[in-house]
Amino acid sequence: MRKLVPNALIQDRPGGRIRVKASDRYSATVQILTDRGALSVNARGSRERELAGQHRATYLRVLQGKEPPSALGQYRGKKIGGHELISDYELLLSLGQAGDVGQLDTLYVSPDASA
Repeated sequence: MRKLVPNALIQDRPGGRIRVKASDRYSATVQILTDRGALSVNARGSRERELAGQHRATYLRVLQGKEPPSALGQYRGKKIGGHELISDYELLLSLGQAGDVGQLDTLYVSPDASA
């Protein structure tokens, strides 16, 4: 594990317990929904990756009617990879009807998918 993600782990002293940091700076390509539709962007750090996952879960629950449209308001002005997340319910509905939401199969994009 230390070889794969060395900057995400902390060890206070040699031979001591190894812990995971609260956040990291590793980047990953994620799929997000913006006012321009579905995009694959580079999320910089664990906080942006977590925000992408939370946003995805929220808009899917809103579209399923499990949460009110006002739940999208918490993402107003939030950006991932320089792109603002969708927070307008009417726009989300129109993207859903256009099929853009259905294009987002997974949160993370495989490195092989971009080739």
